[in-house]
This record gives sequence, structure tokens and C-alpha cells, in this order.
Amino acid sequence: MKKIIDFICLLVPFLNQYPFWVKTMVGIWVIFSAVVLLTIIFTYPNPPSPAQKNTGVAQTAQEKNTTEAEKRVVINRLKITYPLPDNIVGTTDMIRGYTPYAHKNHYLVVMPLETGDEWVQEGPLKIYEGAWAGRVKFGTAATLNEAKFAIRVMATSAALQEGPLTVKPKGAVFSDPVIVKLKK
Repeated sequence: MKKIIDFICLLVPFLNQYPFWVKTMVGIWVIFSAVVLLTIIFTYPNPPSPAQKNTGVAQTAQEKNTTEAEKRVVINRLKITYPLPDNIVGTTDMIRGYTPYAHKNHYLVVMPLETGDEWVQEGPLKIYEGAWAGRVKFGTAATLNEAKFAIRVMATSAALQEGPLTVKPKGAVFSDPVIVKLKK
């Protein structure tokens, strides 16, 4: 350590007038900074190569807005941030999240785990700088307390009506589901 401090004092001559403990602290700071800088340089992730991005899947004219590669990327980014999995929700609750698809229509889709029927909520959601929020109605007055529901957000070019989702629109992208429990 003394050799390092002497070397630093040689590079920064004004440190010679300070006590040894100040020189030691400057030496530790320089070493720490070098370690952090080298860590950042050598652990920074490399972007994927064009060969890794190419899926090799031919695309139809109807699916040109949403490619398979885009779906795989978006499933990690199109997401619900609130509520968290296993949270308790009321009969009507606010749902929030993020999307990279500001140019598409977004709808909340709720599915009671008991029945497996998917229900599109009123929409499309309003998006501001990639963030969205919307209200969800969980069941009816007859729905049992502590019933579980799966919530997903769907980005699509189609315009949908509130009600049962019988046919999924072509090119629709869904977030991962968030499972919540109803508490009346």
C-alpha cells in the first residue's frame, strides 16, 4: 500500500504536504474508482447481433405490425406493475403498468380462475409516456369472496367492446398474468 501511496504522491505532488492518513484515503479512493470503472467496462452487456435478432419466420401482411420477435421482447416489457401477484383487490380496483406499444389499443382482460372465461374491460386505456392505468370490475354481486382472478393487459390494433373475449385479435400481444384475490 505504501508503494501505491508513493506513486499517487508522485502523480499528485500537492498530496505530499498532507498527513499519511489523507494519502491513504486518496489511495483507497483511487483504487476503488479503478475497480468500479473496470467492472463497468467489462461487465456491460453487449447488444444482440443481427443474427440473434432474426427469427427466420416469414410474416404475413396481416401480422406486419407485430412480429414474433417483437412479441418475445414485448412480453417482458408489456406488463402490469400494480397490483402485485397475490394482492387483495376490491370489486373494482385500479390496475397500472407500462407498454412500449403507445400506438396500439390497450385493454385489460380479466379471467376468473374458477370459470376460465376472459372478459375485456372498458377501454381502450389511455397511455401517457408508456404508462397506462385503468379500472377493472372483478366478478358480479354473486361472485364469492376470496375468488381468484388473472389480470392481463392486451395490446392490439383492433378496437374491442367491453364484454367476453371470444376471439383473440390477430397480432394481439398479452402481458404475463397477475393473479389476485377478491376481498368484498
